[in-house]
Amino acid sequence: MWAAVKGKRIDGYKFRRQQLILGFIVDFFNADTGLIVEVDGGVHEETIEYDRERDAVFESAGFTILRLKNGFVLEQVEEAVEQIRHELKKLTDQ
Repeated sequence: MWAAVKGKRIDGYKFRRQQLILGFIVDFFNADTGLIVEVDGGVHEETIEYDRERDAVFESAGFTILRLKNGFVLEQVEEAVEQIRHELKKLTDQ
């Protein structure tokens, strides 16, 4: 996923990886739009409530969270990029 988003490859948007935000480390972050992209592996099946609480903290601070399944990202990276692009467009068209 990093190869797909680094270097402003999605419509010129810069992403940071493993970014510390509000005491939590997020997978990918675009500061211009406040978009947090989380790639959820199998461990997240056991941390659903924790993830909801964490997302609520981010959302209350004005961030937007996009969660993608790890298998989806690995098998369909172009579709994952399109979902990210769609979220970025929604955020910038507001």
